[in-house]
Amino acid sequence: MPEEVQGPPRKRYIKLEVAYTAQGIGEAEALAIDLNTDIEQWRQGRNFDWGKWNKPKKRQRSDELESFASVIERLKTQFFEENKDEPRQQKDRYWQTDRATPFRKLDQSLPYSVGHMRETIEGLPKNSSPRKRLSPACVQLMM
Repeated sequence: MPEEVQGPPRKRYIKLEVAYTAQGIGEAEALAIDLNTDIEQWRQGRNFDWGKWNKPKKRQRSDELESFASVIERLKTQFFEENKDEPRQQKDRYWQTDRATPFRKLDQSLPYSVGHMRETIEGLPKNSSPRKRLSPACVQLMM
């Protein structure tokens, strides 16, 4: 860091504030790639921009996060796009039984979060059919 006495390089912890969601994981990956680029440029003799990485970003407010309803709608659009060669009736039935019905257990007005999905799944009886349907549906929602 510029204000430190120069000596051998030391490890630094750079904290990045990203939401704990599927979208946040993508954002964290993009930031990691950007950080790696800056480190590689520093190794080639350029100055490292500490200001870019030391400014803590504020966490997103929960009302700024995408709701479960919009994430589910995006998944539905993606599902029908990927399965456009299948007969419409078969796609509708599969979506309804394997995704739409289990997603009704989630409070779709809440902001999207892994925590709510986990609580909902754990709130269902073990080895029950609704729990067995909701778990893989939530995995799809996280992808």
